[in-house]
Amino acid sequence: MIFAGFARGLDFVDRYAIIGLSQVRESAVFAGLPLTRRVEERRSGVWVVDIENGNTVAFIEFIGNVQEVFAVQVLPHRYPALLDLDTPLIATTYELPDDALAELAAPDPVQAALDKATREHLDSRFDEAIADYRAIIGQQPEHRMASHRLGLCFVDAQRWDEAVEQLSAVDGVGPTIANALHEWFGVDWHAAVVDKWERAGVRMADAVVAGPGPLTGKTIVITGTLTGWSRDGLTERLQELGAKVTGSVSKKTDYLIAGENAGSKYAKAESLGVPILSEDRLAEIGVEA
Repeated sequence: MIFAGFARGLDFVDRYAIIGLSQVRESAVFAGLPLTRRVEERRSGVWVVDIENGNTVAFIEFIGNVQEVFAVQVLPHRYPALLDLDTPLIATTYELPDDALAELAAPDPVQAALDKATREHLDSRFDEAIADYRAIIGQQPEHRMASHRLGLCFVDAQRWDEAVEQLSAVDGVGPTIANALHEWFGVDWHAAVVDKWERAGVRMADAVVAGPGPLTGKTIVITGTLTGWSRDGLTERLQELGAKVTGSVSKKTDYLIAGENAGSKYAKAESLGVPILSEDRLAEIGVEA
């Protein structure tokens, strides 16, 4: 079977590949890709393929306004429910009218401004993005995500001196990494490789840099084997909520998240009186499964 879509997620279970496909959007990022010229009808959904014989054994295709899949991950001991029109849950589902939605809390204007700057950045409208990032930093000088993305925008715009100066001031980056980044891009063939990738539609991923959140100022350590989360996934979620995730327990640690077979970090946290949370208690610090 030919998959007409843009692969945005991949995971494996035994001999089966779980593949997420998105409809390719005609934007500055994806315009000109061979797929956009070759395939008129693109599909969005999740396909299960037997990798030993190449056969499709199952699929779910999304229709209507669901056009993108951003990631696919198999979670152990969790089972999805597929609903049809006869499912009792449908009878209790409702849609809020616009006047009711208007009474909800207004969106965070700073986050809206950051989203706008990020879209401009991804569309290579660097001058507009830089101006908007600077406006956010003018309102909130300690906004780490805006400061970090401003530095990366300077890199993409090849404004090296400004990039080094900006990234040097960002917590977690510093002058050593900033100068190393400058030196790497200063090599002609390095920059040529990145340009080639960019023309092919590749975008460099932006590392998670926490902005203000409910866990801002908290230092958290993860240890042991997790069942409901991957280590990277939980780390990213904690950072999104503002936490600083480190690898060792100390007196400055606010929480230890412990899975199975936690080992020495668990014992050290107990000796220091650091609060220890199991996975089923993550909601206590605002982390929902």
